[in-house]
Amino acid sequence: MKLLMIGLDGVDEKTFRRGWTPFVESMLDDGEMLKLEEDLLSRGWSEIVTGKHASLSGALYERPKMNGTLEWTESFRFQDIEGLGDSTKAIWQVANEHGYRTGIMNVPTTFPASEVDGFFVSGGGGGGPVTQKPEEDQVYPKEILRGLVEDGYVVDERLGSLLTEKKLFHAKEFFECLDNMNEKRCNSFVRLSQESEIDFGFVVFKSSPVTIETLMVAEIEKKEYGIGAIDPEMLDNTERFYRKLDGYIEKLVTTFADAQVLLVSDHSIVPRKAAVNLNQLLINKGLQIASSSRQSFFSLVKNYKHLIPESLRTALKKNSAIKTGYESLVTFNKEKSLAFSMAFSNGAHGIYVNDRERFGGPVDKGDVKAVAEEIVNAINVDPECLRHNIVASLKSANVNYSRAWEQFPDIVVSTPDGFQTSNRFSKFITETPLDKDPMTLHKALQDKRLSGKGHTPLAVVYRGEWLLNNTSSRDLTAIYDHIVNNFAVREK
Repeated sequence: MKLLMIGLDGVDEKTFRRGWTPFVESMLDDGEMLKLEEDLLSRGWSEIVTGKHASLSGALYERPKMNGTLEWTESFRFQDIEGLGDSTKAIWQVANEHGYRTGIMNVPTTFPASEVDGFFVSGGGGGGPVTQKPEEDQVYPKEILRGLVEDGYVVDERLGSLLTEKKLFHAKEFFECLDNMNEKRCNSFVRLSQESEIDFGFVVFKSSPVTIETLMVAEIEKKEYGIGAIDPEMLDNTERFYRKLDGYIEKLVTTFADAQVLLVSDHSIVPRKAAVNLNQLLINKGLQIASSSRQSFFSLVKNYKHLIPESLRTALKKNSAIKTGYESLVTFNKEKSLAFSMAFSNGAHGIYVNDRERFGGPVDKGDVKAVAEEIVNAINVDPECLRHNIVASLKSANVNYSRAWEQFPDIVVSTPDGFQTSNRFSKFITETPLDKDPMTLHKALQDKRLSGKGHTPLAVVYRGEWLLNNTSSRDLTAIYDHIVNNFAVREK
């Protein structure tokens, strides 16, 4: 194998500096680190796969449906990207075009499986199915499905299904289920890569590390600073989980001993310090009209959705009208507000001008830029924003106008790590201090986690050096540039 890329969702360098992962830590010491920053609007895995930011690809964590209303969606599939295969080429397509065989496993949002020279096992999420057993549409070629089933390969295990469907509230069983998924994935990837004699391999450990970090990153910080109580069983199982994951990564790296190795993530996970309600800021500036009834309904749904059984939630999601209604909840007067922020997912969210053409709002299309500039100026002189280093900027205008560009927020709002945009609280900024009581799996079911996405992904090259262009951005699109440069010329 020429190049092996190992993806780990929701981790950063600090994850592997806790003393639990000696092999990965040696990779960090001996490899070359690349400092990158994600805006958390654009999906990191899609940036790695396509080399394009969401303003060009449309790969947002959540986005408007662009039907003249405020209908919103979290759904995104890799196949939704305009120009895919032509103006936008996935890294496996680039590798294949240069004569390299590829093996791709569990990259999020890539359902159904792409046809490649090699093998492809698609990942869940982004609107694709999240199942435990692999299905025919998730693999290419179809003949590999039988072997995956015999391996006991697990497509995905997530927090909701583990707690509400399997009812794994004992830490040992919960963590072992995630570990089993990792072990099967590692073994299946090694077997298929050797059988297919691939040149470029890309395997992602998706749900397990991001689940653990989401649950435990605040607990680990509490331990570090001696704040509050920690469940020792949860912490012990976290350490055990990472020691085993370290072993799987070591197996991959040592099995393909001639390969250059990339260790990458899509973002980090950080303890939550504050919730930032951009809609309340817009209300304070006279740019949005509040709706107390809508805010109350939104808060009610968000605070009590955990009481709905996971099986019922899954069924409700299959009803497109109910799913759209839930993802499109607003807390403001839609007809009179000049701007808004839709903060549905757990990440960062920008601000949209409520123009008539895109959203049915009161702003003329020709006035969008002027309203956006007014909002940026208002935010950047606001005392509370200055105190917390919250900065607004207009989205880049140096792109060809497209559906993706129109879906991207008009105003990008940058916040420090730990400041999560959210509409759940009525104040502009609500501090969320570390919980003095220990995190338990029962609390996790109630969504009482004090963590969120962080801006600093992991990017390390081992047994090689970074090959970037002078124009490479300092986000995850740089990973794409590095891979393309490695495959640009076929070795003789």
